[in-house]
Order: sequence, then C-alpha cells, then structure tokens
Amino acid sequence: DDGGDNAVGRVSSHLHGKNENQGKEPWTFQRYLATSLQDQEERSGFHCGKYLLSPMDRKRVMWELLGAVMLLYDVAVIPLMLCDLPESPVSSLLDQVVLIYWTFDIAASFLTGYVHEGR
Repeated sequence: DDGGDNAVGRVSSHLHGKNENQGKEPWTFQRYLATSLQDQEERSGFHCGKYLLSPMDRKRVMWELLGAVMLLYDVAVIPLMLCDLPESPVSSLLDQVVLIYWTFDIAASFLTGYVHEGR
C-alpha cells in the first residue's frame, strides 16, 4: 500500500516548499467577484435551476453585504427608539428602506440554495 508513502511525500514536499497549488493565484474577494457564476458552478459542481440562486452568486454575496449594512443601521437605531427622538423625513425613509430589505430578504432566503459536503 503506497497510500502512506504518498501522504508522506505530500507532507515532505509541503515542508520543503513544494506545494501542489504552487503557481495558482491565492483566493481573494476581488478575484471571487470577478469570476462568473458559470465558472463557480463548474468548479463546485453546483448547478442552479432557473429560479434558484447559488449561495456563491455575486448578486447573492452583494445582497448579504447590503444586509450587513442594514443590520448595522438597525443596531444603531433601534436602541435610540427608546429615547423618543423626533422623527425626520430621512429617518422615516431609512426605516422603510430597511423594512423592505428585510421583507425581500425572507423571500431571497427561500430561493437560495445551500452547500452540502462541498457541493
């Protein structure tokens, strides 16, 4: 059984700087956003149907980043609601935008696939 020898060889080459992935570009967020959905699906083996979003899709990642901004807004504003501050047209508009985002996020979550065992 040369499986052990192969593992030893991989560890040895890794320790001596001979990496199998040498020459490949490291993963970066910018590179991730630059790859197409089709490339991501081919690499992962995950194929989305017509109405199903891939969790690796650029649009979905951007939606999640927007959600992080909305969450920060909620974290800052909800405690201030206890102070009975006067409402301004801007705060009312932002409250409505955040409410609409969270409403659509529920639907987007139902239409988003998931990764199971790397696929």
